[in-house]
Amino acid sequence: MSWKSYFWSQTIARLPSLYNNEIRVSEDFGKRNLIVGGSLQSGPFIEKLWGKAIRTFAKHLPVHPHTILVLGVAGGSVISILRRFYPNAAILGVEIDPVMIDVGEKFFSLRQDRYVTVVQEDARAYVDRALSAKRTFDLVLVDTFFGRHVVPWVSDAGFLTKLKRLVTRDGAVIINFLRENEYRNASEILLDKLRHIFHSVSDTAVARNRFFCARP
Repeated sequence: MSWKSYFWSQTIARLPSLYNNEIRVSEDFGKRNLIVGGSLQSGPFIEKLWGKAIRTFAKHLPVHPHTILVLGVAGGSVISILRRFYPNAAILGVEIDPVMIDVGEKFFSLRQDRYVTVVQEDARAYVDRALSAKRTFDLVLVDTFFGRHVVPWVSDAGFLTKLKRLVTRDGAVIINFLRENEYRNASEILLDKLRHIFHSVSDTAVARNRFFCARP
């Protein structure tokens, strides 16, 4: 860590990406952040977002999930939070951008071990493959963004139905969405779709994000 970051933000890496144009890693007050299109993708703020969401949804989540699927890994902040909450769970991360995976391993302590596996694949393709193999997960987290935008197929009814089939009977799906500007109405539409597909749905606002927790 650079002492200069305690006085002003330091850019420590800029990397071109086929999927995200440019990935930037900065260091601020001794902490690293991953930024795409001006939007934070990994770092302390993202960990706080997910930490608050998981604590809010705690009563709706399996107490001791054995298997967790993360769609959209970025630098690995979501996986770091999950390791703290569920240290004995097997976590599988799916990330379409190989540069993101490299950045996570180099700058954000993303490590693959007997508890954590990360595969480079389109999230939709992986979901289809898992369903074909009749694989299920106790907890599925969806955190799929390109810069400031949520990928549009997250709110597709067909995709949401597949997520329901992918989660175990007592499991849950958590989706990270947005709630301001063009996403204000879109988040309401997503909520309505989830209520038509899942048995139980709850939501919470965290900063500019809106998290949904759905149970089959």
